[in-house]
Amino acid sequence: MDVTQSLEVIDKYRNRLIDECSANGPMDWSPSEQEQRNHLVYMLDRMEEMLDTTLFPVTNWDKFNRWLGFVQGLLWTMGEYTLKEMREHNTRPEKKAE
Repeated sequence: MDVTQSLEVIDKYRNRLIDECSANGPMDWSPSEQEQRNHLVYMLDRMEEMLDTTLFPVTNWDKFNRWLGFVQGLLWTMGEYTLKEMREHNTRPEKKAE
Protein backbone atom coordinates (compact mmCIF):
# COMPACT_ATOMS: atom_id res chain seq x y z
CA MET A 1 0.00 0.00 0.00
CA ASP A 2 1.18 3.50 -0.73
CA VAL A 3 0.12 6.73 1.00
CA THR A 4 -2.74 7.44 -1.43
CA GLN A 5 -4.22 3.97 -1.09
CA SER A 6 -3.73 4.05 2.69
CA LEU A 7 -5.65 7.34 2.91
CA GLU A 8 -8.46 5.86 0.80
CA VAL A 9 -8.77 2.86 3.12
CA ILE A 10 -8.76 5.10 6.22
CA ASP A 11 -11.51 7.24 4.69
CA LYS A 12 -13.58 4.19 3.69
CA TYR A 13 -13.47 2.71 7.20
CA ARG A 14 -14.02 6.01 9.01
CA ASN A 15 -17.07 6.82 6.85
CA ARG A 16 -18.48 3.36 7.59
CA LEU A 17 -18.13 3.96 11.34
CA ILE A 18 -18.73 7.70 11.72
CA ASP A 19 -22.53 7.70 11.45
CA GLU A 20 -22.82 5.67 14.63
CA CYS A 21 -20.13 7.45 16.67
CA SER A 22 -20.92 9.98 19.35
CA ALA A 23 -17.35 10.51 20.62
CA ASN A 24 -13.84 9.31 20.04
CA GLY A 25 -10.67 8.82 22.02
CA PRO A 26 -8.45 6.23 23.65
CA MET A 27 -10.04 3.39 25.64
CA ASP A 28 -8.89 2.00 29.00
CA TRP A 29 -11.83 -0.28 29.89
CA SER A 30 -13.90 -3.11 28.38
CA PRO A 31 -15.81 -1.16 25.73
CA SER A 32 -19.28 -1.65 24.35
CA GLU A 33 -19.56 -2.13 20.58
CA GLN A 34 -20.40 1.58 20.24
CA GLU A 35 -17.30 2.52 22.18
CA GLN A 36 -15.25 0.15 20.01
CA ARG A 37 -16.52 1.97 16.94
CA ASN A 38 -15.67 5.32 18.51
CA HIS A 39 -12.16 4.11 19.26
CA LEU A 40 -11.69 2.89 15.68
CA VAL A 41 -12.61 6.34 14.38
CA TYR A 42 -10.07 7.83 16.79
CA MET A 43 -7.42 5.40 15.51
CA LEU A 44 -8.25 6.16 11.86
CA ASP A 45 -7.85 9.88 12.56
CA ARG A 46 -4.42 9.24 14.12
CA MET A 47 -3.46 6.95 11.22
CA GLU A 48 -4.24 9.71 8.77
CA GLU A 49 -1.93 12.00 10.76
CA MET A 50 0.83 9.34 10.56
CA LEU A 51 0.75 9.73 6.77
CA ASP A 52 0.97 13.54 6.87
CA THR A 53 4.58 14.39 5.99
CA THR A 54 4.16 17.92 7.37
CA LEU A 55 3.62 16.34 10.81
CA PHE A 56 5.91 13.32 10.40
CA PRO A 57 8.62 13.65 7.71
CA VAL A 58 9.23 9.89 7.85
CA THR A 59 6.20 7.58 7.95
CA ASN A 60 6.42 4.80 10.53
CA TRP A 61 4.96 2.08 8.31
CA ASP A 62 5.43 -0.62 10.96
CA LYS A 63 3.19 1.26 13.40
CA PHE A 64 0.72 2.20 10.66
CA ASN A 65 0.37 -1.42 9.56
CA ARG A 66 -0.07 -2.66 13.16
CA TRP A 67 -2.87 -0.16 13.64
CA LEU A 68 -4.43 -1.07 10.29
CA GLY A 69 -4.40 -4.75 11.27
CA PHE A 70 -6.09 -3.92 14.58
CA VAL A 71 -8.76 -1.81 12.84
CA GLN A 72 -9.38 -4.46 10.20
CA GLY A 73 -9.57 -7.21 12.83
CA LEU A 74 -12.30 -5.39 14.72
CA LEU A 75 -14.17 -4.49 11.53
CA TRP A 76 -14.13 -8.18 10.61
CA THR A 77 -15.36 -9.36 14.04
CA MET A 78 -18.12 -6.72 13.88
CA GLY A 79 -19.21 -8.11 10.51
CA GLU A 80 -18.56 -4.82 8.68
CA TYR A 81 -16.30 -6.36 6.02
CA THR A 82 -15.31 -9.86 4.97
CA LEU A 83 -11.67 -10.93 4.90
CA LYS A 84 -11.87 -11.00 1.10
CA GLU A 85 -13.14 -7.41 0.97
CA MET A 86 -10.36 -6.17 3.25
CA ARG A 87 -7.75 -8.11 1.27
CA GLU A 88 -8.99 -6.18 -1.78
CA HIS A 89 -8.68 -2.91 0.17
CA ASN A 90 -5.00 -3.74 0.80
CA THR A 91 -4.18 -4.81 -2.77
CA ARG A 92 -2.77 -2.26 -5.14
CA PRO A 93 -4.94 -1.83 -8.22
CA GLU A 94 -3.41 -3.21 -11.40
CA LYS A 95 -2.08 -0.52 -13.71
CA LYS A 96 -3.94 -0.45 -16.99
CA ALA A 97 -1.86 -1.02 -20.11
CA GLU A 98 -1.96 1.86 -22.52
